[in-house]
Amino acid sequence: MELEPIYTIRTHSIVVTEEGLESILGYTNYALRDLRTKLDEYHSELAKQHGEGLRRIREEDTLTLQVRREIARAEAIARDIELLRDEMGIIYRWHFAQLAEVFRQTRLHLEADNLESLYTMRVVLHYLMQMLKGENPKFNEQHFLDYINGEAGGEHAATV
Repeated sequence: MELEPIYTIRTHSIVVTEEGLESILGYTNYALRDLRTKLDEYHSELAKQHGEGLRRIREEDTLTLQVRREIARAEAIARDIELLRDEMGIIYRWHFAQLAEVFRQTRLHLEADNLESLYTMRVVLHYLMQMLKGENPKFNEQHFLDYINGEAGGEHAATV
């Protein structure tokens, strides 16, 4: 099984992949479950050994405190990864939609049926779409052009 890369280095950027973030989040959540399970097992063993005195031992136990700190840290990391994943999705969709909207407004201003019929705009679009595709493999040229030419688009103007 071949794993997707977590990130891709481009000429002027580093692109963290959606799949990479999902993998990082999955491993973080796995570590959380594992830490909680091991802590429960540890407390069960302590209960067998100490019976009623367990509460005082749990509160003072250095290992329990360390594991709880690591669990809290992993929970914070998981939340940050989820936020980053969601924000990246929003940024990609917003970025494409905003760029497409600029070209769509230009087409309307020039009263053209489609932007590709204007030679200079077609050249600019060609190089822009090459750049966008290089930065995000999910970029879809046809959706981008459809949005510009008023057919379809919305917030998923170039990534569906």
